[in-house]
Amino acid sequence: MKKILSNRKSIGNIIFILGVTLILFLNLNYFEWYQSLSKANYIIAAVVFTAVFLCYADFSTLIKDKYFFLLLGCNVVSVVGLIINKSFLLTALVIYSFSVMLYLSDKVVLSVAGRRFLELFIGGFFIYWTIDVKGYFKGYSTNFGGLVLIGGFVFLILLVEEIRDYYVRKPDCFLSKYPFYFIIIEFGLFIIAYKIIEWYQSRTAAITLIVFGVLLIVSGIVMESKVSRIIFTVSITLLSIIAPKIYILFTDKGLINDYVIFTKQLVSSRYENWGFLYNLVKEHPIIGNGTIYVSEGTSFREGLLDTCNGFLQIAVPNGFIVALVIYVLMISIIIRQSIKIKTRLQMVSFIAILSMLFCSSAESFIINQPFVMFFASCLFIMNSLIDRGAENSGLGIQGIINDYKAC
Repeated sequence: MKKILSNRKSIGNIIFILGVTLILFLNLNYFEWYQSLSKANYIIAAVVFTAVFLCYADFSTLIKDKYFFLLLGCNVVSVVGLIINKSFLLTALVIYSFSVMLYLSDKVVLSVAGRRFLELFIGGFFIYWTIDVKGYFKGYSTNFGGLVLIGGFVFLILLVEEIRDYYVRKPDCFLSKYPFYFIIIEFGLFIIAYKIIEWYQSRTAAITLIVFGVLLIVSGIVMESKVSRIIFTVSITLLSIIAPKIYILFTDKGLINDYVIFTKQLVSSRYENWGFLYNLVKEHPIIGNGTIYVSEGTSFREGLLDTCNGFLQIAVPNGFIVALVIYVLMISIIIRQSIKIKTRLQMVSFIAILSMLFCSSAESFIINQPFVMFFASCLFIMNSLIDRGAENSGLGIQGIINDYKAC
């Protein structure tokens, strides 16, 4: 029986990796493909996550799983709301894919090869979009380009940390004697990342890059305790929910109106956008508006309510209650994982997740495709590292210092 379950899980891992490869390849190469696949993405993702669920689910205990029933309830409310609103039922796949992904986030255990493939493949898009600059020149928006860059960069750093973790334990390897070189490599990558993001003029990506770097530096000091990790998880997730309100308040009071990032005013169309979206959520708090599309369009994108926020991306079409339940469950799952952290590599994967949550404060990063696959891959990698364990050399920068002293 265990062998059959193990084979099922291996098949699930292959399906997930193939799904990530397919969705990212189709969406991040040519704008025409990305544009034509805007709806098909969610169908593909739903099929992928359903297949992985079937491979990983323990049906004998599923009926007792409170997380499963809470997420199932969210999907039922979402579908009922869409029917009442006479909206496009394909919108339900957004919630469905995200909720199944959350359910699997502490269950999927990737092989070492699978984990490293995802880090190399997704991290490769940072290099690809740096060399072959896209942005407005090839149809994509610069904000979209910024998200590809920061998402790919996070996985590139994860890959570098994987390499460091592997080689510092090989006494016959040159790199094992000088693990501090990896800090130099990562510092160089951060400079390159900032420069290319600056060229794209993506403000959200730039701020997320800074947050990611700061968390990596201070993690060994301020995130050593389980309590501190819980505080960071709750604080960053809460920020990602209330960021639009803070932004509107600060703009109304004139506190950020004069600030400029990359020649762009900090106050942008998000002010108009978020104010309008919050009113929609107030008008339809239970079952939502049913869609993020409107017939008359808006000044920032014809026909589409560009939410620029992960929480609002769920709350507008599905209602405040569904969005809140989804986010509370997400926090609880990440916290449950974070308290198991023992190694620096596990810590880096945790920081990567926090950075993506932070990014969702001003972009629909963790909700929209193809970026859901970034977030899912990061969650699954973290769970894989925690499940398989690793040699503990300490957390954060202190871990590298410990490696260096041990040589």
